Amino acid sequence: MKKIFILFALALTLFVFSCTKDDEGYGVKNYYGSFSAELLALPGASTLDIYVAGTKIDTLAAGRIIGNDIPKRLTAGKATTISFKKAGTDSLVLDTTITAGASEKVALKIAYSSTLGMKSFTSGNTNVSADSTSFFLFNSVPDGAVADAIKTDAYLLKWNSESSLFEETGIVWTNLEKGKLHPNFVTVRATKDDGSAIIYAIKLKNKDTGEFLADGIGSEYFSIYIEAGKREIITLNALDLGGGLWFFLPDYAIY
Repeated sequence: MKKIFILFALALTLFVFSCTKDDEGYGVKNYYGSFSAELLALPGASTLDIYVAGTKIDTLAAGRIIGNDIPKRLTAGKATTISFKKAGTDSLVLDTTITAGASEKVALKIAYSSTLGMKSFTSGNTNVSADSTSFFLFNSVPDGAVADAIKTDAYLLKWNSESSLFEETGIVWTNLEKGKLHPNFVTVRATKDDGSAIIYAIKLKNKDTGEFLADGIGSEYFSIYIEAGKREIITLNALDLGGGLWFFLPDYAIY
């Protein structure tokens, strides 16, 4: 009889503990979501401190990811502000408010570069096949080359060696705002089956007139470089040739 009582008491204790554990919100599956954060290894990127609801929880160096191996927990269903500040300072770089469901992980990717003048959340896969390139597009064309008042879409074109012409690929970055990283993360083949490079270019179209824009020497093309197996941020820019002439010339961050 005594043994039965002890077993009953033990079972009751475990039951009460289990209920209390869930009531207090410690059940990972039922009560928690999580997030991960990646800081892209761009020129000018520097280490960031990570704050959740105003409390510092970690630091994030360029080229690193936190929250994959050890989850960064969030209360499921609760809107939570996550802030990224320059390491060792109170200088805010970016913040966002996310709501993660139970067992859901929200992946944050940060493109922050004082050199490139960008700070933005991005999205996209981290793995790139050996014959392809994945890239974001950043519009940094000076006002002298393209007036800030002109709203543009960007078109990706591919060189056809048979026709000796650039042809549209169907990939378009709509509403390409200046000073902002466009959210579209594009993946294209970088090499043909024989290993030779595929040549691409980008053109800007005036959204109001429907005309493609040209630089000071009459070219409509940004000739872009893509590297197989890599991720890139392609920055549309222009070189001042003097006398009011600009030459479309992109910059690159390959990572």
